[in-house]
Amino acid sequence: MRASVYLPLIAITSFALFLALYRLGDPPLIDYDEATYAQVLHESIAHSNFFTFTKGGSPWIDKPPLYFLLMGASTAILGEDEFAMRLPAALLTVGSIFLLWLIARRLTSDKITAFAASFILATTLPFLEAGRQVRLDMGVVFSVLLATYCFLKSFDNKKWLLGFWTSIAFGFLFKSVLAFLAIIPITAVFSFTYRQWNWLKSRWFWAGAILFLVIVIPWLLYQHSIYGPTFWQSFIGFQLRHLQPIIGEQQAGYWYYVKILLSVQPWINLFIISCVWLIITLPRSRQKIASAVIVIFIFIFFEIAQSKLGYYLLPLYPFMALSIALTLAPILKNSSNYRTTARVLAIAIGIYAAASAVLNIQAPQKRDLLLRYSDAVTTRDIALDEKYIGKFLAREKIPVYLYKWPYHETLYYYGNAPELITVTQSKQPTDPPYFLVIPTDFVTSNQVRFNSVSVEFIYQGPIGTLFRTKN
Repeated sequence: MRASVYLPLIAITSFALFLALYRLGDPPLIDYDEATYAQVLHESIAHSNFFTFTKGGSPWIDKPPLYFLLMGASTAILGEDEFAMRLPAALLTVGSIFLLWLIARRLTSDKITAFAASFILATTLPFLEAGRQVRLDMGVVFSVLLATYCFLKSFDNKKWLLGFWTSIAFGFLFKSVLAFLAIIPITAVFSFTYRQWNWLKSRWFWAGAILFLVIVIPWLLYQHSIYGPTFWQSFIGFQLRHLQPIIGEQQAGYWYYVKILLSVQPWINLFIISCVWLIITLPRSRQKIASAVIVIFIFIFFEIAQSKLGYYLLPLYPFMALSIALTLAPILKNSSNYRTTARVLAIAIGIYAAASAVLNIQAPQKRDLLLRYSDAVTTRDIALDEKYIGKFLAREKIPVYLYKWPYHETLYYYGNAPELITVTQSKQPTDPPYFLVIPTDFVTSNQVRFNSVSVEFIYQGPIGTLFRTKN
């Protein structure tokens, strides 16, 4: 590649590394799922076992081992802290941005389209935010994009199908069947739009399938040898139950993902415009059709699923970025009448997106569409108080009672696995000493009364307050 091709790639990779790594270890681990995975890793390190996990000393067979192996390597070098545990996800995020550049170059042979797609993905806030967390989904996104690239390369050389299946195996070992559910529609859409189905007859495809089994089956058999049928019920059954469609009953409502996508500014607006433009110019571009259809398919699939979580949409964002870039790049290059206006507008949007991404690093979820700071309480705010409280809990092994406090995982990790007890009508604090965690609002509004017990004030933050009762 010439220098003119290398320079945009170096620029976008450097920008992605900055967004992914800058102050990566500053925020505390949040409840569900960062602190959960951190606790599992902590116990794996203590037991020197990264193939059968525990949490709180009990078997934990919810997830495959690959991300935990990467975290184990990272913490072995850097120490067990927030930066080291998030580093694998951050690097997988940068790798995903790089792979999208390769995919765009493969589809268009155009550096502007490749740069635009990578830049859009790097500044897509939900994608960036997930990439700066202990998040197994980033391994799935990386694996799906690697499989997509290998699949597109196999149109010319069928040996790339070995890489295709190996990528799927990695995705499975990151987060089970989710990798399959993402890659199946992608391969089907590209095969249909490019009229390429001969890969099904290739010996390299079936050799790759065997390679997939060689990579995945040993771990599955090992788990079966340890846990028996319980493994299949908890591991595979757990994944399928969360994806099972239910008519008329949705955990978070039919508009849950619509609201999430509408918040992905400014890119969701440009995606809608690109879809309208695609309809007007149909059927001039197979790449545009494929990328838009993939986005719509992934959205519909998770929209009708029983379990709804914003992170499930992560495989959608690279193809949304690709769809936008495929539409905008030709306009920026070829529209002689409006080229200057289009370029100025594109630069303005790019500056806004880059500023939004950088500000999001400093204060996640704290900026509105005008980039103004908001004092709304976020999961990071809650986790920060939990980290401080947890440090106190770790100093003394006594029961910890939680009153009107629904968050457990971060307290559990930073508190060095204390005994957490939720206060209910039937479960009241017993004899002192014990810790008591209460929302600060309850304390400042005088809604808490201590009768016939001596109480020591330990810590008060904006979200949570810690007391210790005395004998």
